[in-house]
Amino acid sequence: MKRRDLLLGAGILGAFRPMLAKADADRRTICPIQDISEVIVFKTPEMFGAIGNGITDDTDAIQKAAEWLTSHSFYKLIFNPGKTYRITKTINFDFDKDVFGCCIDMQGPIKPDNYTGDCMVFNRAVGAILHLSVIGDGVSDDDEIPDYSKPDPKNAQQAFVINASRSTRITCIGFGFKGRVLRTKSTGGLKTSFLEINLWTGDKDFVFKNGRCGQAAYLIGDTDAFGLITNAYTNWDVYGSVLYKLTDLTIGHWEFGAGTKNPALNIIGCQTVHAVVLSGGASLGNYPVLKIEPAKDQKCIGINIQRLFMTSGKNNLEIIGGGMDDITRKPLTINSLYSYKSLENAVLIDGASNIEIHNAYIDDAKNGIAISGICSNIQLSGYIKNPTDYGIVSFKGSELRGLLFSGRILSSSTTKSCIDFSRSLLSRATFRDSYIFGSHAIFELNERNEVSVFGGHIEGGTIFVGSRPKIFKDVNGILTKATGIVRTNKETVITHGLIMRPHVIYVTPMGINNGFYISDINNKTFTVIINNSSDEYVDVVWTASCENQ
Repeated sequence: MKRRDLLLGAGILGAFRPMLAKADADRRTICPIQDISEVIVFKTPEMFGAIGNGITDDTDAIQKAAEWLTSHSFYKLIFNPGKTYRITKTINFDFDKDVFGCCIDMQGPIKPDNYTGDCMVFNRAVGAILHLSVIGDGVSDDDEIPDYSKPDPKNAQQAFVINASRSTRITCIGFGFKGRVLRTKSTGGLKTSFLEINLWTGDKDFVFKNGRCGQAAYLIGDTDAFGLITNAYTNWDVYGSVLYKLTDLTIGHWEFGAGTKNPALNIIGCQTVHAVVLSGGASLGNYPVLKIEPAKDQKCIGINIQRLFMTSGKNNLEIIGGGMDDITRKPLTINSLYSYKSLENAVLIDGASNIEIHNAYIDDAKNGIAISGICSNIQLSGYIKNPTDYGIVSFKGSELRGLLFSGRILSSSTTKSCIDFSRSLLSRATFRDSYIFGSHAIFELNERNEVSVFGGHIEGGTIFVGSRPKIFKDVNGILTKATGIVRTNKETVITHGLIMRPHVIYVTPMGINNGFYISDINNKTFTVIINNSSDEYVDVVWTASCENQ
């Protein structure tokens, strides 16, 4: 470019400089920017003064960050990786009305001081994504911690409380935190519903330090739909998790292992629960692995578990009902159950009715299935292997008003009886097409029993201790009907070979006689006496049966 052109251009630009300056001033008046951070839609606690070294108290800084996050939709708060944020008092995330879609990403965890109480409380979160993480110094066996089997024990410490929130995704990680990691409740005008929860807590020091937590979760819902627990891995915690009065809950996969103070997982008063896989164990065998029971003001209805695995509990599964109140409702269906190593009972059904357990495999238990209280319409199928005492037993004073079993019971050398209903006030049960092997006894029944046995195969030691079933028909492996022919002219003793005293005997003399009669019927023989004036022998065809018709 020639020098003349450059001078000309500079002159033109100089002429426009006053106009450009005025335009820039107008722009600054319309869109004033005091701080570039004001237009950023994601921030860190450090922008509000947090240090994140695990020593400095970051509570006030994070509270300011919480107030910023909850003031506008789609804001995001990121806790930096490699940082640890010390908390000394409650931080409230109170979302403004119509705020939607906010996000918290705790790549660095919080570490609350002991007895902080509720560390972070989220109120009215809607459409939010909460990735939450808390750490502590672990829990030892000598630590005294509150009774987290209760919703609000004295001196409780809760890392994250989700209250009156809706359509929110929660990912929660707890490691070595002495308190309760996650709590939901519904105390505001907005119902806690449509949540999606992923939860990881607990570990043992032989894996990496001491990761035990006080409790993974105590989840309380409302009458509306609660939501989905996609994945949960809650192992080694002191208190097992509690699901309290949740409605319309789906569980994808939950692996739980705790129970040193309470059941490893306790479902109380929940309705319409669908669980795909539950897998759990108790730490010391002092409590149940899974306990299902009613709340005082709400019964369990419509709980369906597709696959259930349990081990090392006092009772691996406890189903507690309401006695007569359960007769007309169906609280529980389990489509596949595996129970291994229970100190007392693999399954205890206490005052519950309309229970269905299919495809059960029960191994290494004192009793396979135990019945207590008033129970009706219990359907069981599967395999009970090597119980120490009894395969199926009803306790003293119980009333079994209807049980249907189809499957196998295989006893060990110590098993007392495969089925013992001798102490029931009422035992109405049907065994259909089952294989039952007892090294000592098969049935132990009282006179009040209404037990029916149809088909199947039974073998072993003593078939009946006490009374026999009311109906016993078409069973292989033992002799319940026999037919034979003898030749006699006066009197003959016939060995029938049945498992018990026959109650039906048919005798047909095949020749001339003056009549006959039968006497001395017992468990092994009966006697036929022919009235015959001559010494001529007569063929006698006989049939004996101890089956009920």
